[in-house]
Amino acid sequence: MKTRTLFSILGTFTTILLFTGCVFDSINTVNGGDAASGKTIKVTVGMPEDTPQTRISLEQDGLAIKLAWQVGDEVHFLFTQNNENKGPQVVTLSAADISPDGKKATFTLNIPSSISDGEFNLYGVYGGGGPDSENPRLVKLPTVAQSTSSSLKEIEKNKAMVLVFSQENISYNDPDIMVAFKHIGSLFSIQVKNTGTTALDKVTEARLTASTAIPAYSNSGAETYDITTGAFSGTHAAFLTFFPVSSSNVVSEGILEFWAWVPMNLEGNTEVAWPALGLEIMSNGSPITATTTKGARNATVGKTYHLYATHNGSALTFATAAEMTVDADKVADFRDGYLYNTVTIGSQIWMAENLKYLPSVVGPETGTNTVPYYYVYDYNGTDVAAAKATANYKTYGVLYNWPAAMNGAGSSTANPSQVQGVCPAGWHLPSDVEWTQLENYLADNGHNYDGTTGGGGSKIAKSLASASGWDSYSGTGAVGNTDYPAYRNKSGFSALPGGDRGSNGAFIGIGNYGYWWSSREYNSDYAWYRTLYYNTSNVLRYHLNKSYGFSVRCVRD
Repeated sequence: MKTRTLFSILGTFTTILLFTGCVFDSINTVNGGDAASGKTIKVTVGMPEDTPQTRISLEQDGLAIKLAWQVGDEVHFLFTQNNENKGPQVVTLSAADISPDGKKATFTLNIPSSISDGEFNLYGVYGGGGPDSENPRLVKLPTVAQSTSSSLKEIEKNKAMVLVFSQENISYNDPDIMVAFKHIGSLFSIQVKNTGTTALDKVTEARLTASTAIPAYSNSGAETYDITTGAFSGTHAAFLTFFPVSSSNVVSEGILEFWAWVPMNLEGNTEVAWPALGLEIMSNGSPITATTTKGARNATVGKTYHLYATHNGSALTFATAAEMTVDADKVADFRDGYLYNTVTIGSQIWMAENLKYLPSVVGPETGTNTVPYYYVYDYNGTDVAAAKATANYKTYGVLYNWPAAMNGAGSSTANPSQVQGVCPAGWHLPSDVEWTQLENYLADNGHNYDGTTGGGGSKIAKSLASASGWDSYSGTGAVGNTDYPAYRNKSGFSALPGGDRGSNGAFIGIGNYGYWWSSREYNSDYAWYRTLYYNTSNVLRYHLNKSYGFSVRCVRD
């Protein structure tokens, strides 16, 4: 559900209309408020566009953002009459509430018993910190941690965007209404490309700066919005702060993206004037200030504003969208600035490196098969920057338990899996059948170490494995044997023996084997994987507990 209208303001400061609500028509989980009067109100909340979706997600499609409902989303409501609060209620959407085409969800609210005649008002809100527990008229605007990230998916997961609606003077005798949610803020994206020859290390922050106050709120956690009057609390500052998911090392030609949802008070107008903007990023604890600015302009709510910049090793300057490109055989992970090699195998395009995305890190003693955890081999701590500085991170990437690899998605047996999981946008975690497709293609197309064809994964391990880094072994055709040199990493997949984090809370197996997750679970506790061992010629397929920490390879959508 996105608009197709694209506007350009001063070249590279672009806006894309987001739609402004969702449709409700049926009953769901309703909690809160005083006792029900027995009378109900049917609420239909419309959107200006009706692209089918089934969740309130923030999904990027080019420069546009699709906004749609998600199962589990909570919508808060407040009834008032004669300027008195008559009771809050909350609706939690379930799959049964969302229509098959995703265009609407349906529910009925109970009118509080303290409203028995006359007219009343109804207000609704989605996102942010929800209504204040002491004064439900006030919506708590999101914190910086909730509303900024280098991953749009994190903004979505944090429910940072706030949507509101109000309908006043509703007749008790004829209460059914049709209204539309509206935006009270906009999304901002800043892409910074490192065009220098060395890495831009430990990038921890970006700031839009101005010589005068920017007419937006900085999401300090103290700001509120009154859904009955439309009034904001809080002050404006001469900067807006953006934080990445974690400390990021932007490699040469890599691109790091910052996202933020920013509330704005238009004070009854359709637009508000913004001053000229500068840009500052923090790298290695020191600020780097852009030598150019973006000119003053008008801004409004319900849009996505994109800004671009490059750093050539010495100077940070604003740039154009056309400069945010990478080589065709590379993939840029905008979440942390890393650039991956890729390889085409049959009809599939795989990453030719283990995934390195590390939003947080723990030591091997911490583990579960239900909560996402991220590990770096032989690192026992919680400092992301320190973990990224280790040789094992730089060589082997990150070890993910299955919940981290799936990033909240459900098990998939499809081909393609359609599970983005922990992979960057446009890529996905391979399903079990996608791994099988890879094996069969290699076996059928000249990658068996002995020149035979067929047999699935029985003789292709040498073709998948990196030509170096493995423990040695003398068995014929084994990954760790230097025999059949023409077949060593013939596929270009470059599999590495990164070991694993075992369910016993220890790292083991580096140099000996590598494990890679699939998107398919075996049961509620186990999931399927693939592994290469130094002393075998075959690819092994089996299932282990989801608490194990394995490597991840992503496949292009």
